[in-house]
Amino acid sequence: MPCNGEEFGHSYFCLPMGDHEKSYFTFFSEYNRLGHGAAIFEAILLNVIFCLSLLVNLIVIWYMWRSKLRKTVTNYFVLNLVLADIAFVITAPLTAYIRLQATWTLGQGMCSFVVYWILVCGTVTIWLMTAISIDRYTNVTHVTSSPARVRLWKVFGISFAIWTTCVLSFLPVSVFFRVKDTRFENSSVKFCTLIWPDTNHVYSMVFTVLVSVVCYIFPVAIISTNYYRIYQKYSESKRAVENFNSDNIMRAQQPDSRHQRNKKVVRTLIVLVMAFIVMWLPVSIVLGVIEYDVSHGHNRIPSSVLIWATALAYLNTLVNAFIYGSMFIDLRRMRLLCRKWIPGRDRNKIAVGPATHVIDPTINICN
Repeated sequence: MPCNGEEFGHSYFCLPMGDHEKSYFTFFSEYNRLGHGAAIFEAILLNVIFCLSLLVNLIVIWYMWRSKLRKTVTNYFVLNLVLADIAFVITAPLTAYIRLQATWTLGQGMCSFVVYWILVCGTVTIWLMTAISIDRYTNVTHVTSSPARVRLWKVFGISFAIWTTCVLSFLPVSVFFRVKDTRFENSSVKFCTLIWPDTNHVYSMVFTVLVSVVCYIFPVAIISTNYYRIYQKYSESKRAVENFNSDNIMRAQQPDSRHQRNKKVVRTLIVLVMAFIVMWLPVSIVLGVIEYDVSHGHNRIPSSVLIWATALAYLNTLVNAFIYGSMFIDLRRMRLLCRKWIPGRDRNKIAVGPATHVIDPTINICN
């Protein structure tokens, strides 16, 4: 296969393979850049996403701990999702560091670990979101009750199964990622690349298809189906209420607070699904395009395309925290917690009734 293309020497290198040479994609590394401006911008962007995502997700954890939320299946799953998002986004500074290097400096261990851990944590996050969608659909369509201990073990078992399956499933990826040396412009360059045992791209093609289906298409189908069914249930409930109130002369005087809450939930779920699709679709597409590009010897797709797709996936960890926070965090309780943690504030201004626990709505949050 010829070693040529627009990105040869930037995102692709040649290695001897028997009696011929074969091109290899450099993934998160890019070499022989005309300037460091693009690399610096990418590194800054990845680190900003990391800092914001870590901060917001830690706030969600802090709130859940301080407010002593009810031990529900959904809240347990949300906590697991936050932890998985943190485990995923902590690789962003490492990816930023790789973009700034002129050669691979992290050794074989990190070469095997970086992409492997990104795939594991990203897949865990996706399937935890799927588990949350299943749980919410079950709560809407079935009224069930079980002891808190049973609910806890249910979440623990599902979360453990998701983590274990993902960790074991991607182990071959860590084995086949290797650090290789090559000569480029009279100097030795090291790069981390994926080297499958089969030279005709069968392994690579199967892996790409499986990742796209299992890590994106299948969970998207489940999540979309569950939230669409929830939307249908809310629509049926809305029509039932409207039909009941059509004969009630006092309808205009009765606040339809339940209908407003349902509309808010539906809007939140739509935003959740759209964010999921928008932020993970580029990763699936880019992996497929790179596989086609390498297998046909074009070598035209720069590694920066993969970086931007991965940056969107990192950004999803921040969006998840905001979306799930808006769904599960009670801002009135958050106001109380904020004021308790700010020294010098007059807590007597917070009017909390002994029975209703109603907080004065005129008090701004944490100011």
